[in-house]
Amino acid sequence: KSCVDNGLPVIACIKTGDPWFHWVVIYGYDPTDKKVYLANNGWADTNGEMSYKEFKKLDSAEYLVCSPK
Repeated sequence: KSCVDNGLPVIACIKTGDPWFHWVVIYGYDPTDKKVYLANNGWADTNGEMSYKEFKKLDSAEYLVCSPK
């Protein structure tokens, strides 16, 4: 969360089916509505939103932080 809070998008690997994975970019989240905002290729709704619950089901816990440094 701190990376996104500081304007650093996070690339996350999600499980799309055994043995397949897909990379998405997390660029925001909403703790009130419990959603993450993703730039992706069809793995969220049309607004790029996905519930925390759904994301945690797909999350592989592999991340890359996009940083200008």
